[in-house]
Amino acid sequence: MLISNNINYYNNFNISTNKVSTPRFNNTLSAGLKADTVSFKGNESKFLENRLKRISGLHDPYSKIVMVSYDEYARYINKTLKRPNAETMINLLESGYKENMFEPEYLALSKMSDYYKIQKKKNPKAAKKLDLHDLCDRLYLSSKLNMAKQQLSVVDNVNEYISTTKGDTKKILTNIMKPVEYSIRDDSFRISPLLKKIYQAKGLDKTAKSNVLKMMEKFPNSRNSADVFIVNNAQKSHNDIAMAFLDPSRVSIEHIKPQSNSGHSDMCNYIIASKRMNSLKSSIPLSKFVEMHPDIPNNMQKYFDDIIGKINRGALTFMTLSLPETTATIAKESKGKVLVDLSNLSLSEVAKTSMFREKLSELVSHFQK
Repeated sequence: MLISNNINYYNNFNISTNKVSTPRFNNTLSAGLKADTVSFKGNESKFLENRLKRISGLHDPYSKIVMVSYDEYARYINKTLKRPNAETMINLLESGYKENMFEPEYLALSKMSDYYKIQKKKNPKAAKKLDLHDLCDRLYLSSKLNMAKQQLSVVDNVNEYISTTKGDTKKILTNIMKPVEYSIRDDSFRISPLLKKIYQAKGLDKTAKSNVLKMMEKFPNSRNSADVFIVNNAQKSHNDIAMAFLDPSRVSIEHIKPQSNSGHSDMCNYIIASKRMNSLKSSIPLSKFVEMHPDIPNNMQKYFDDIIGKINRGALTFMTLSLPETTATIAKESKGKVLVDLSNLSLSEVAKTSMFREKLSELVSHFQK
């Protein structure tokens, strides 16, 4: 008979060695009172994911928004089902979820809200019947036009820069950018293949390549444009559009050092980041990502301040011991650009952790005699 002793409070105590490490051990006491350890290395992701449902009110470490937990998102979806028209959904989002929306979603909501108010003044009764799909559909043409204008403006700026380059760099970039304007006008343009061509192009001056890619970051897309949000959602249902406002803000597990760059799957390499920023960072090294997003040091500190606040109040205690290692990983991977202050972490909580380990060690030693 096995007596399971799952240490959920601190999953980082190895009964065999009486040592503490990052959470990698699930402990089991046998009927013979002999300690046996079962490694669950690689399951930290599942361990943390199971607790994401409870984590709410955390700032995104990579942006200014407050992330939405699994439970919060589920509650939000339930609320949307009870709000089948545009007015009730706009009121819900504006009153309760402003801090959770990225800028494109918030600006799109503002556009839809302004349009709805105009329609309500014209015909209050008819406006009551409008839903989010109706608003997106009616704003589609103007948004499509704005989007194309912005896209062409970025392309013009890139082409103007290319004209200042020389030799093979100028020739290669000109050939890559040549069909872009036409494909934008006939609605066949996709930015990902273009960026891939620029990334993979051989013989380009490194500075020129970097400058062009940086300029292309301003190209309107779902991550930076309210018009793109409206265009992309114009054919979707009311409920799907409602979910799209908060979907990018949902929590996800982020590897500080990307797995593609030999990043390990353990607690010291995990932070919780929004779905959008996690996807945006992808395999980009943190040091490079910080250069692209200079606000990350401040946002990262807010994120850890939120974590510390919850730990000091008795929540998220499973993260206590891994915090120093996590912040050390961040400092290393950012090449010293992101230094997190953990001084607000309550010493009493750390003391509780230490006492817990000591008591457990004494208990195991007693049984092993």
